[in-house]
Amino acid sequence: MKTTTITSLDEFHQFFRNRCWDDHYIFRGHSKLKYKLMPSLGRCIIQNKKNNTIENSYFHEFKRLAFPLLEYNNIDDWEMLALAQHNGLNTRLLDWTENPLVAAFFATKDHKNEGSCIYLMKRNELDFVDYKTHPFKIDNIKLFRPKHINKRITAQSGVFTVHNKPEIELSTPSLERMIINGKLNIDIYLCLST
Repeated sequence: MKTTTITSLDEFHQFFRNRCWDDHYIFRGHSKLKYKLMPSLGRCIIQNKKNNTIENSYFHEFKRLAFPLLEYNNIDDWEMLALAQHNGLNTRLLDWTENPLVAAFFATKDHKNEGSCIYLMKRNELDFVDYKTHPFKIDNIKLFRPKHINKRITAQSGVFTVHNKPEIELSTPSLERMIINGKLNIDIYLCLST
């Protein structure tokens, strides 16, 4: 994976000016460098040594209890999975955004002097999900652009990668990592918050 370290606001702006606007990238911000590029379900499987068969029962229970969260009544399992992700259920989805500034916000929001990072990947590198296939039966990592079923997905320009093997860290040929020097976190965060 190509990695670039930035140490100034000018380098931050230059990085995005040179790469991102014409090539249709998606972005993900991490507030800690040690975080893996893996869905929460995968982290849960590794930490608890549980297999992902428990995912199905948790998801069905979420669907049973989720009606107060729904802004629309008729949503399919794909949209329900996105809603579950944004309400704290460990899923096979990994949040991304089409907006690099949203990723920068999530990377720098803790404003600690530790380094943070933004991942970027060309969106055309992955196939989009086939809505006829159940989310738990996909055979490869796919890209999922949900309907705007809640305000968070809309505000964050949200997209997801859907992982057939959530316990394996994502790796693709176009994947890049921009490391943000820890001292720069507060400067970027303040620029984004004003």
